[in-house]
Amino acid sequence: MCAGFLSRGADHNLTVRLAYARGDLVQLERSGDLPLYEDYRAMAVANGVECDDPSLSSCRGPQVGLPDKVEVDGGLSR
Repeated sequence: MCAGFLSRGADHNLTVRLAYARGDLVQLERSGDLPLYEDYRAMAVANGVECDDPSLSSCRGPQVGLPDKVEVDGGLSR
């Protein structure tokens, strides 16, 4: 699992919650000055992935850099 994900907001994730409950994961103190991003999309874009890359289409959260609504097959979609 991604350390940033665990440190930044994995508490809602059922797999992570179960792993903590079973003792498979333990909370560690974060050290260092590496950046943490708001979400996976922000991290990917900061590391060179285009904000409209199809690989980010299933990411949760706001689609930064994209219009609020886009036309898809003649209809509007988010």
